[in-house]
Amino acid sequence: LLEMGGKCRCIRCREVGHRKLPANEPLDIELTTEKYEACGGLEHFISFEDAQRDILIGFIRLRFPHAPHRQELTGAALVRDLHVYGSMVAPGESAGAAQWQHRGYGEELLSQAEETARSAGYGKVAVISGIGVRDYYRKFGYEREGPYMTTRI
Repeated sequence: LLEMGGKCRCIRCREVGHRKLPANEPLDIELTTEKYEACGGLEHFISFEDAQRDILIGFIRLRFPHAPHRQELTGAALVRDLHVYGSMVAPGESAGAAQWQHRGYGEELLSQAEETARSAGYGKVAVISGIGVRDYYRKFGYEREGPYMTTRI
């Protein structure tokens, strides 16, 4: 790809944690949304990015399922992924100057996903959530429902 003058645009290559940025250089971070149809549903890729530098800070993938396969998903929009990149910051600790986690990007992405779902007529959001992050979603009013964390919106 490089030999042909191209540049990889995959998520991994665009992650803020993989980029060497000059100290104190402000980024032009914007909230963006891409919509596309996939597997019988509508996907929303909502992200914080610096488009100028092609840097991805974090994203959330929100799906409006066509025909949910589980009862817990009836009437629900589904959060499939939520990631904020950069070096890991332990729960309860503050972000350092060169760190991106614990700066509110995840909370804002989740809030934007909820608003997107509400605007589309959904009354519920369900999150595919591993055990280790359930407390994160509980902070925002989500409760366990089967294998998901859910909230009414």
